[in-house]
This record gives sequence, structure tokens and C-alpha cells, in this order.
Amino acid sequence: MKQDYKEELYLQFYYGECDLFERLEIENELETNVRANHQYATFYSGLLDQLKTLSPKQSSLDKILAYAKS
Repeated sequence: MKQDYKEELYLQFYYGECDLFERLEIENELETNVRANHQYATFYSGLLDQLKTLSPKQSSLDKILAYAKS
């Protein structure tokens, strides 16, 4: 298989939302294709960087905590 995966498919793979055939295909590609493995690693590290910069509003946290107390 000589296919470059799109970020959307990587995201589905990461969250376990792709079907079994796609998951097995991607796993095989990541094990056997250095370029695909590099693309996925780059995508994954970029995803982690984005998640580190996200934080909820304080008002949202206050509402959650207030709900948890009730």
C-alpha cells in the first residue's frame, strides 16, 4: 500500500474511530513505511502541542465545580 494518510484519518486512528480494516491498514503502514511513520509522529506531536495550549474559561470551570457540589 503506497498511500499517504491525511490528518483526518490519523485523528480517527488516534481516537479509535476508524473501522477495523483501516486500523489494521494504518498499523501495518506505520510499521513498514518510514515516511508514513514520520508523518504520523509529526501529526501526533503537533496534536499534543495544540492540546497543551488549550484551556477552558474560568467561568466554565466554576460552573462545573458548582454542579459537582450539588
